[in-house]
Amino acid sequence: EILESLTARTGYGENTLALGPEWGARLRALAEAEAYPNAGWPGLTLHDGDLRSLPTRRPQLKGFGHAGEGLAFARLQESRLPPGSPVWVCHASRDGAWLFCDTPIGSHWLAAEKVVRVDDELMRRWRSAPLAAILRDGTGLRDQQGRFICQADLGALLPLVGQDGDGLTLLAPQARAGQADAVTVNLTPDQAAPLPLALTPSALARLAAPLMGQAYGWGGSFGGRDCSALVRDLFLPFGL
Repeated sequence: EILESLTARTGYGENTLALGPEWGARLRALAEAEAYPNAGWPGLTLHDGDLRSLPTRRPQLKGFGHAGEGLAFARLQESRLPPGSPVWVCHASRDGAWLFCDTPIGSHWLAAEKVVRVDDELMRRWRSAPLAAILRDGTGLRDQQGRFICQADLGALLPLVGQDGDGLTLLAPQARAGQADAVTVNLTPDQAAPLPLALTPSALARLAAPLMGQAYGWGGSFGGRDCSALVRDLFLPFGL
């Protein structure tokens, strides 16, 4: 239903030109809904990824006449998923570049390079460990050799495998030979904490203060947050 309704309303591209009927026809062919489901496997997100209504990075805009009709409110942007999120891959686009996934915050399209297949052993490790919450945006995850893995923001949850006075050791996902692998990363107490934090006014203020003044980002557009993502990310470290 979403595929049909969105491709029937062609709208405009980011260059302000109208999207013709061929735009919808191409995306319907790419989605290959008549073959659904053509996949069925568990995965993890390697990086943060945009959740899309259709298998494309390009926007579909209602218009440019006034606030609320323009690039800031692209129809196809649903939300943003942090790294290390478990997903179930239901379906792949005809070209294999997009995967339709069940995720913790909805069922949408994810770019295929954001997702890696998980075997039973890693799934067991991921599920059995307690969780830690990332406490601030732009937290870089590096392996034990100092190599950059990915960036995680407030609202990301990762398995906790060690803790001492200097900080925490977490698992981060990495691709190896087409499969998900886990690499350990070390973070300081101001970067991550075991889930859940105690919900106190001071703890909530400490996480919320750095978010003041951030630009609104519809569905996570341009790496930002919209209203629901702000509430979700802010309260998730407290187990809510």
